[in-house]
Amino acid sequence: MDSCLYMGLMLVFAACVLVAVFRPQERKGKLLCLLLALMGAMTISFQEDGVFLLTAQMLLGAVMTLCTTGVLLAEVHARRAAKAAKRRAQHRSSARRVSEQPVYVQEERRAA
Repeated sequence: MDSCLYMGLMLVFAACVLVAVFRPQERKGKLLCLLLALMGAMTISFQEDGVFLLTAQMLLGAVMTLCTTGVLLAEVHARRAAKAAKRRAQHRSSARRVSEQPVYVQEERRAA
């Protein structure tokens, strides 16, 4: 009975930690975190002490946690890549504006 309770609490805690660390913004990430928390709550509410059921719950909980972490890591990577691309585009546009100016204006800026 206690092992199901601890397993359920670990799943709910893992879902809370993933939400706090990664701050999912896409619908898929939010739903996976919610599903992980619900899986933990169901494990707590259905406290069966069968060895097979406990093993299945532990394996499915581990797989679910790893899948959720992978999706959230991919989301964070995509956000960082988009932010870097936006920053590069802004840098290129500001460099073009400077290069389009006459040479004497560019020299004045460097001197200042």
